[in-house]
Order: sequence, then C-alpha cells, then structure tokens
Amino acid sequence: MGVAPHLTREHAGQSASMHFAHSDVVRVFERDPDLLEGVEASTAATLRAQIVTRRLHVDPGSWHPAWADGALEGHLGLLVLDGVLVRTLRLVGRECSEIVGPGDLIRPWDGEAPDESVPAASQWRALQTTTLASLDAHFALRIARWPTIASALLARGTQRCRSLVHQATIAHVRNADARVLLVLWHLADRWGRVTPNGILVPVPLTHRLLAQLTCLQRPTVSSAVGQLSQQGQLTRLSERGWLLHGEPPASGVAVPPQLAAA
Repeated sequence: MGVAPHLTREHAGQSASMHFAHSDVVRVFERDPDLLEGVEASTAATLRAQIVTRRLHVDPGSWHPAWADGALEGHLGLLVLDGVLVRTLRLVGRECSEIVGPGDLIRPWDGEAPDESVPAASQWRALQTTTLASLDAHFALRIARWPTIASALLARGTQRCRSLVHQATIAHVRNADARVLLVLWHLADRWGRVTPNGILVPVPLTHRLLAQLTCLQRPTVSSAVGQLSQQGQLTRLSERGWLLHGEPPASGVAVPPQLAAA
C-alpha cells in the first residue's frame, strides 16, 4: 500500500501522538460515499467493498507528523474521516486559525516555503481524537480509472479555499457579536446537526480559538459570547461544542442589519 509515514510520539502531556498499525486500514468509500458520486451503482458498490487504505489516528493536542523519504511521492493527501483539527498560522507576531473537519483533504507536509520574503510558520493541533485516511500513491493508482473520484477530491480542496475566503470576509464585519455568530453559523453549515434544542456545532472552540478565527481579541470574544448567550442566540456546551438557536444571520433575524454593517 505504499510506504507509511514515520510518526513521532511527543512527550506525554505536552502534545499528541499519532498511532499507526500495518493492519489498521479503512474502506474510504464506506466512510465517505460522496466521493463516488457519478460512479455507476454496481461499480460504486465494488469500490466501497474493495478499496482500502491506511487509517491514521491523532490524539488531542499538538500534532507534529514526520514523513519517511519517498512516502509522499504520488500521495494525494490525508482525508479527514472524523474529529477536528486546527491549523494556526503565525505571521509578524499575529495568529490566525482554520478549522479542518470531516470531509476535508489536507496535505500537512506542504507547509510555508522557507524562502518567503516574510517568514511564517504553521502548526497543527487536534481538538478531538481525529481519524485520517492516507490517500497514498497505491490508492491513487487504484482509483485512476474513475476520474470523477479525482474530481471529487479536487473539489474538497476548492471547498476548503472557499471556506477560508468566507472566514476572511467575516473578519471585515465591524460588529464583534456579528463576527462570532457568523463564524459559528459558517461551521454549522459544514458540520452542524439539527437537534430539538437548536443546531449543534460539534467543534469545541475556546474563546481564544474563536478570536483567531474572527481576528478579534480574546476579551472581545468573551464579551460577545456573553451578549449572544444573554440574547438566547447561542449556548456553549463545554467539550461538546456550541448550540445555535433561532434563524441564521442571513435571514436578518439572528443579527440585525445594523450590527452586521461593514
């Protein structure tokens, strides 16, 4: 199945480790059947049953993977099956983060270029136990006969780019309460679940991480969360994430137009 990445175990209590076993495989298309959209039904059934690849696990905490020489040749990336990762970019003393979750395709080995005019560095962290499918060269060869699968994987990258532009646009909204609410509803669109009490956003965001997502200061985010909670628009569920109440901001109900004015 190709060369597996060598994975590093960090000191206990300081960061996460990724566990790997040669027998630990996953049927990618059973876990993510949307990748087979456009594939004839009988062929899709065969692919779901027969196509397997390596499954990687990341424990909560900092993630510092290392890759063996030659392991990345022809590698398509790591497909997030479940869990939540955060990528934080540090540039000129400032930080900004993005959330990566189920369905996202990532290539953490493609970091910032060492010869950039303004040096930047990024770090990965798992908010929850996260499972990834390694779409290595062996996997790429097996799916090569079905270009719609490759197209679907490319679309995942496009979706992630659009999500980042969406997040950057939110950062231009003047009102802090509106920014926080817009980011949470954006995450709800991606991974939210409808419950009897509201829309569950199963992403355990701290106030600091919300500040990095919205380009606000942490005290400002804390104040905004307090205001929105008092207004009944959201509830924090500790490690479970957030619960959104009422209508999304796009309806003009959750965020009055004067608050969202740019």
